[in-house]
Amino acid sequence: MVHGELDYIKECLGDGSKSRMLSRNQAFEIFERIGLDQKVAEKHVQRLSKHGLWVLDDFLQYVMREWLLLYKQRKSSSKGLFLRADENGDGILSLDEFRNIVKQVEPTTTDIDIVALYDLISGEDGVIDEEEFAVGIDMVHAQVMRTARMKKIHKAMFDKTRKPRKK
Repeated sequence: MVHGELDYIKECLGDGSKSRMLSRNQAFEIFERIGLDQKVAEKHVQRLSKHGLWVLDDFLQYVMREWLLLYKQRKSSSKGLFLRADENGDGILSLDEFRNIVKQVEPTTTDIDIVALYDLISGEDGVIDEEEFAVGIDMVHAQVMRTARMKKIHKAMFDKTRKPRKK
């Protein structure tokens, strides 16, 4: 989870009281922030309703289990992507190998963004190993989630400010 998600969860905690109950909207927002799409988040909110996990302590344990499962899935997926990207099998990704896999995963990524990301995660040695690649993929995932949330927020703001036309 990134800093913004932790701040949002802290905000939901309020005074930290164990008896504090979470609203359906807060639960839904937290699920979206940890990377679940809308349909999966809705499934979890329904499961919470069925089992009565609305007390914050219970909810946070549930969310952390779900986040850990997602993290393990992303880690496994990133390992597979790394092996696929490492065309020469040397255990590191050159810029070209990195560019090829990023373009496969996220075709709209610009070359400038790919080079900037490569520079960011490759460190001082200038190459990306498997662990650095996993971190980089998590950064890409977090950025995609932030962008999706911002689009959703902008759309909601636009919809509220747009007035219906009189016929």
